[in-house]
Amino acid sequence: MRTDTRTVVLTSGTPLILTEQGSEEWGGIRDVTCFTAPDQPVALTRTPLDSDDEDADGSWPDGCVDYGCAGWEVTADTSCASATVQFSVDEEVAQVTGPHDLVVTTALHAGEPVDVWAGGAWMPDEDARITRVTCG
Repeated sequence: MRTDTRTVVLTSGTPLILTEQGSEEWGGIRDVTCFTAPDQPVALTRTPLDSDDEDADGSWPDGCVDYGCAGWEVTADTSCASATVQFSVDEEVAQVTGPHDLVVTTALHAGEPVDVWAGGAWMPDEDARITRVTCG
């Protein structure tokens, strides 16, 4: 069994989609704790990616073909083995209404760029925005 901790900001009336990468047959949310002062965000620089351009380095996820993805190249100031990246997505995706919040996880290494993608959007900083990145 694997347990991960995620720090997210819940917006009243806005659905939150929480994604995790793993090989388990089942996953779920066990405990929810409310903090009035969430963890400090990870300092980073971000550059929007054009999914049709070479700057995406082939990192566009296969699942983005049907619903689109807005992407960014992010470079963190500090390393984090399992960072939480939270997006605000304006568009409706499949049965999820718009706007909604989306959370993905990725490893961050200080000074090394990594691509992050928000599914269900086409244009970074227009259809979707990175709202926060935390370690954990």
